[in-house]
Amino acid sequence: MAPLVRLAATDAPLLTCPHEDRLSFAVPLQVPSAPRDLPGQALPYLQRQKDRWNNRREEALSGRQEEKSMAKAAQQTGRASGQPKARDTTPQSKTDAGNADKQKPSADDASDNLAGFQSSQFETLRAILDKRSEDDAALFEVAEEFATIWLPSLAVDLELLVPAVRGAELDQSKTSAAAVQKDLINILLANLIREQNSEGMTKAILEALSSAFSKYERAAQKERQGLGDNEGDLGRRMKDRFERLKRQFVDLDQTLGEAMELLAPRSLSVLPTTRRSSRESDMASPLNAAL
Repeated sequence: MAPLVRLAATDAPLLTCPHEDRLSFAVPLQVPSAPRDLPGQALPYLQRQKDRWNNRREEALSGRQEEKSMAKAAQQTGRASGQPKARDTTPQSKTDAGNADKQKPSADDASDNLAGFQSSQFETLRAILDKRSEDDAALFEVAEEFATIWLPSLAVDLELLVPAVRGAELDQSKTSAAAVQKDLINILLANLIREQNSEGMTKAILEALSSAFSKYERAAQKERQGLGDNEGDLGRRMKDRFERLKRQFVDLDQTLGEAMELLAPRSLSVLPTTRRSSRESDMASPLNAAL
């Protein structure tokens, strides 16, 4: 085996390449040894990383503190400008709010008693009558629209309210006025929807109807107060019954006979008449022609 030739003086291990009849070379392996002063080099690096982390943490804390300060300033500004304070959402406040909502009567609950039901009816009927004062008002249409609400309301009164008033044995001074004004309304309304009046006559009858209706509102309030504790669930039953009857008189041409029966006065006396109205004659003419 040929002798080894050392090319470089080094303490590193040598890689020998033996070949027959050739020189063998020794190549040093460059394997760096770990620096002996590693702790001395790492400490400054770790210190720099720690400083960076502390700086970022301080910046984050500073930003949060600034946001809190801005939010507090905005809240104080809102209170100073009169804006309402945010609603407390604690369990106790929610319970209190729920109890308050339960104690507050809804619109439906208010109309379930007699006063609420009648007030709602009167408000609707008054709004219809007020249309007569409009420049382009069709007076006959105003009368018919009034009838579509008044007739089912009248039917409910005759079915439920009148028996309740009689059963309570109220003083006639509290019931007679309402009965008389109701009859006057019925007579005037029957004339409006049964006869073909001139525009001037229709306007005059509507004015008289409006006056009678205002008096009836006041009389009905006294009658209602006379019932007192005897009212019970009368208002709710009247409301339910009205809801079932309100579509019955939408087409007066089909229910004119039934409407006339409802509008017949019950407290006042009127002279009997056999004269057929002009509207009834017009409705009967096609039938007679067919026969």
